[in-house]
Amino acid sequence: MNSATVDMRQALEKPEFMESLREILSQADDAIAEKAPECLGCGKCCDFKKMDHRLYVSTGELALLSTAQPSKPAELLQCPYQVESKCTARNNRPLGCRAYFCKSNLPDDFYEHFHNKIQKLHQTFQVPYRYMELTQALLNTD
Repeated sequence: MNSATVDMRQALEKPEFMESLREILSQADDAIAEKAPECLGCGKCCDFKKMDHRLYVSTGELALLSTAQPSKPAELLQCPYQVESKCTARNNRPLGCRAYFCKSNLPDDFYEHFHNKIQKLHQTFQVPYRYMELTQALLNTD
């Protein structure tokens, strides 16, 4: 078992940590809704290779995402939770998924603001913090 998997399990074993993480992500969703960025529903955002985009996740976000069943096997730079342009892990998706839009009007520091809260949450609950590219992390978890 690799260290990222061990760290994810530590996160999942702390219900207060996971609930606090969900609350931060809910706050981010509310802040995003206020700005009403445009989502074209095309699913391109999940094709990281095509969009020349990389999605990074913290240990906690990866643990939360792991509670959803992927739709297909993990592949480098392709989200396994996407089916026909739709996210099958919508409620468990990481902050980066929530904040990335083809046409965004979110402030430049939006992601950093909420990511800092997630980092502090890891410290508060003593959950090891890692920051990993999503698809590589999914390929390396047991």
